[in-house]
Amino acid sequence: MLRKRILAAVTTLALALGMSVGGAGTAFANPNANTPRVSTESGIERYEGNGLTCNDFSGVAQGNIDIAGGATGSYTAQSGTWGTFGWQSGNVFTWDINAGWTVDLCIKGSTIVVWIDDASGKGSYDFKGLQGHGISHMNFMGANFTPPQTSESVDCVSAVNTVGRPLTNGDHINMDIVLNGVRMQVNASVDIRQTDDPASESGLVVRVNAPGGPYVLPLTNAQKASGVLTFTYSSYLTGQWVVEWVQFNDRYFNKDRNQAKFFTCGTPLAKEASAEVRVPAADCEDGVDWSQVSLTTNGATFGEPTFDGRSYSITATASEGFLFPGGLTQKTFTGTLPDRDPAACELVTASIVITPADCLTGELLDVENFDFDSTKVDVDVVVNEDGSFVVTFTAKDGFRFADDKTVLVEAGTLAGPDASKCTVIDADIRVILADCLNGSALDVDNFVFDPDQATVSISTNETTGVQTVTFTAKPGFLFAGEKTTKTFEFTPSGPNLDDCGLATAAIAFTPADCFTGSALNENGFQFDPERATYEITTAESGVQTVTFTAKPGFLFEGKKETVSFEFTPTGPDFRDCATAAGTVVVPPATCDLGQRWDDRIITVDNATYEITRTPTLWNGFRYTVVFTADAGAKFLVDGEYLNTITVKGQLDVLPNRQLCDEVTAVIDIIPPTCDTGAILNVDGFASTPEGSATFTVISDGTGPLGIYMVMATANSGFTFASGLPVEVFVGTLAGPDQSLCIDPEFGAAIGIDPQCEVDVPWIYVSFEVTDPDGQLTPGQARIEFRELNLGLDENTVVTDLERWDGTQWVAVPGNVVSEAGQYQGRALWPGAAIDGDGNPTAWPGWDFNAVDGWFATDYEDNAAWTRSVGVEGADPIEVRIAINPSAVIEDSFFTYPPSTEDCSTDPIEVTPVITVDYNCETFGTITLEAVEGVIYSIDGEQVEPGTYSGFGLTATPRVTAVTDPERPALFFEPGSITDLTVEFSAPEFPCDLTTLPLVEPNVTTTQATCDASGSYTLSNTEGVQWVVGGQNVDAGTYTAAPGSTVSIEAVALEGFGFGFETQTEWELEFAAAPTNCTDLDLPTLALTGASGMLGTVGILALLITLTGIGVVASRRRVEV
Repeated sequence: MLRKRILAAVTTLALALGMSVGGAGTAFANPNANTPRVSTESGIERYEGNGLTCNDFSGVAQGNIDIAGGATGSYTAQSGTWGTFGWQSGNVFTWDINAGWTVDLCIKGSTIVVWIDDASGKGSYDFKGLQGHGISHMNFMGANFTPPQTSESVDCVSAVNTVGRPLTNGDHINMDIVLNGVRMQVNASVDIRQTDDPASESGLVVRVNAPGGPYVLPLTNAQKASGVLTFTYSSYLTGQWVVEWVQFNDRYFNKDRNQAKFFTCGTPLAKEASAEVRVPAADCEDGVDWSQVSLTTNGATFGEPTFDGRSYSITATASEGFLFPGGLTQKTFTGTLPDRDPAACELVTASIVITPADCLTGELLDVENFDFDSTKVDVDVVVNEDGSFVVTFTAKDGFRFADDKTVLVEAGTLAGPDASKCTVIDADIRVILADCLNGSALDVDNFVFDPDQATVSISTNETTGVQTVTFTAKPGFLFAGEKTTKTFEFTPSGPNLDDCGLATAAIAFTPADCFTGSALNENGFQFDPERATYEITTAESGVQTVTFTAKPGFLFEGKKETVSFEFTPTGPDFRDCATAAGTVVVPPATCDLGQRWDDRIITVDNATYEITRTPTLWNGFRYTVVFTADAGAKFLVDGEYLNTITVKGQLDVLPNRQLCDEVTAVIDIIPPTCDTGAILNVDGFASTPEGSATFTVISDGTGPLGIYMVMATANSGFTFASGLPVEVFVGTLAGPDQSLCIDPEFGAAIGIDPQCEVDVPWIYVSFEVTDPDGQLTPGQARIEFRELNLGLDENTVVTDLERWDGTQWVAVPGNVVSEAGQYQGRALWPGAAIDGDGNPTAWPGWDFNAVDGWFATDYEDNAAWTRSVGVEGADPIEVRIAINPSAVIEDSFFTYPPSTEDCSTDPIEVTPVITVDYNCETFGTITLEAVEGVIYSIDGEQVEPGTYSGFGLTATPRVTAVTDPERPALFFEPGSITDLTVEFSAPEFPCDLTTLPLVEPNVTTTQATCDASGSYTLSNTEGVQWVVGGQNVDAGTYTAAPGSTVSIEAVALEGFGFGFETQTEWELEFAAAPTNCTDLDLPTLALTGASGMLGTVGILALLITLTGIGVVASRRRVEV
């Protein structure tokens, strides 16, 4: 709920109250005829006479004050009246009369009485100096107040508002100025003193809004009574400003904001200029160049530098509107650019390391151990063939050797090896002499030398065969004569045959017989195995060669190392072998049996046999028998001696039917029915002659293909006309005969009912399925639409399917109809769709895109044509219900479900309408137009359509719009504004300040006790309407029930307003008393509330933005 509240706008700035001095006139007549008037000046009458007192004049003096000599003091009239007078040391009389007042003042000293007629403003009278006597008495009379006329004035110092009555709450001065280019408002207003304000005897304060503020100043009774509000605004400003517009209560300076009346005051501020020259320090390598100098300025520019050697001078000049500190327009910088700084270099050192000479090696530069830091120094090493060297160390940037040197050179010559440090050694060779087997050779294993002192190597001259043996001394050793090597030459010789023994050899062989041919008899070879070996080789011709080879140390006759013999082997002699024989006999076929392999007769002599091929159907009943002669025997076939012979043949496996009687056989088949297929009637099988055949069922036709096979076998002595002993009956048994079955079908009563639910078009359907022969194929029920003219088809599946089990409706798994029964369910109309929560996402005949939103499709698109079902004059549409049976639904009342007030079977596009305005009467307003199904919220709180006003210019309320969640068919039109953060625009012309009398509502509470409930009291404040729990109530005291919470709001009536910090809402929580209580048990009353201000900073900013106009603000009720 939004409520409107009027806030009396009081802006704040600094104030000075000024007084004006009134004129003077004769106020007193001669008090009596006997009292002489000594002199009369302008506004002053002087009387002299013994016994005169101030009371003697007109007899209406209000008081008589006796002044002791030399005293100092003052007298102040009643609060809010004419003012004060005083005296200093009993000599000088002073007065300070409030604006608009005049008063007659009496001064007596000695015999002299002086009257000051119609004193006003501030003044003094030197009684002692003028009359020669001190003051002894004083009095006053005739105080009069003349209300000043209303007037106003403004200049570059102050603005003065003369209201023509005592100042009161709401008197104000508002000024629009532009200070140093910034537009702002400064103002001063009289307001009722609040708790946190400084003490003020008048009960009023002046709230001042100016730079550095706000300020709150007390208002004295005299200032209040003066009726003059002087706003010395210039004391708060610095620089230059332009006064454009001033409001004095309901009077104005330059109300129409005519630029010709603007006036400029003050002196423009000069901004402070700055400039800086930053010279970096020099480093080890280089001095500082001017390009390295950094120049920075603010409000100034540098000129070109001048140089004298490395000395420089450069001047910065302040830009227009800027000055350097001290009011200078220029600032000069001088200095010297630093030269290279050797002290900035880091001192480094470097030295070389030489490895001393030894027996074999001279001195070496140990580069890896040179003493230097490679990160700071580079090194270059040059060593010449003569041993001289130069090592150059170069310091890197930022580093130096001693004396600021960048290069350090070490040179010299390296010494050669030192033979005096070597050990003298010796070496010799040994030789193996020639014999019958070997020639002479070096005996390497017995060379005479120490492997720890020397190494040995042998090389051979390939041309001469001469071998050279070289011994090389190891480091630290030398041969005699300071030699590092010692060499021997050796020429090897061949074996000495005169030292060899005599070897002999002869061969032997075995003659041929029935089994084997002739062959070498190695056991008969004659030779000494200690002196010779032999090897037998066979040529391709079969000739064998036996080669004897003398062993080392032996030779055959004639000093031969080998001797050879040749032998030609012959084959066996079969004339010496026994004779082998073998036969195969199979008995002939009969009427019942053909030849059988099992009846075979095989005979052998001096041989064995193997059946290598057994007769089978697959090889044509052919057979093979292989006979093998025993050892020492041979088959003699056609004059040829053979080890094996093969006998082959083929069985006549068929019986000789010419010897058999003929038999016939028949089988019987029972025909199919609706439920069962055809079956074999085994009991009906028969043969002729009776009993002449036997029946065997190989396959009874119950398999998936229905194939049957029956074999009839002729008994012994019989055969079928085909000449075969068996006859096979093969065929396919017919399956169940569907032509004999009753098809499943729908019952006569099919109910169909289109309905709209939550903006979704549904088709509710009920039906019965009959299936006497179990022909139903399980499937989902469908409602099928067909446009008969164009041949268009649509279908929709029945969901939420239930089956009547005889006692109740039971959900059908998967919505699949698998058996006969009564069913009910519902289906989405073709073209309709829903989301997972059941909300509609599509309708037949509608489509959506981001540009056009929802739009109607053509007749043939998105099932639009289905909406014509049941419409008179439309193209014919057939509607069926189908599973595997199907049935046409004949229902002339079946149509697309119409929309209702609460349910739409079409999408509805809506557009929220939000209007924003700002004017001087209602300030910021937001108008929310009532649109079907649109729900508005302001700053997160749901509100009703309507106009909400009173928003401040800088307020940014957020307005959102959503569709009614209970109406899913509602959609916002593309481009609709559904989330708006409002920014108000200021009116073209500024608004007048609305000044309302401020009222202060108050709520007091009484805590509950053990004997009484708590209560709350609503103050009887003019201009306040009390609202408790949403109901208007009168001021007074009300009892609160224990444990209750009371919500209270104070609403300003028309013509009244609340101060910014005035509390206007209260939430009172009254605790329930314990069962057994003391007053100490009861908690302190919980009290929360909200003030009538938007926050000091927020209001200040708002008032400045509104350019001095009063604020009429709307805000939400604060729940605490």
